[in-house]
Amino acid sequence: MRFNIKITDLSDLENPFIIYENKRIDSDGYIIFDNIVDSPIYNGAQPRTILPWLTNPRDPLEKRTLKIEVTYM
Repeated sequence: MRFNIKITDLSDLENPFIIYENKRIDSDGYIIFDNIVDSPIYNGAQPRTILPWLTNPRDPLEKRTLKIEVTYM
């Protein structure tokens, strides 16, 4: 099975988002991301450019409100 995933940061007024296409799941049903720079679709930018808190330890994830949409291909 393959899925598309859209992650939107609702904590930011601009609502930046990234889209991952064609992601597979493992035998336990978890979506597999190869690594943090894994082919997002957003004007060719890397996820850490669109969502800088991904790699900035001073801006932890628990301060974020994320919307994660998963659609079956």
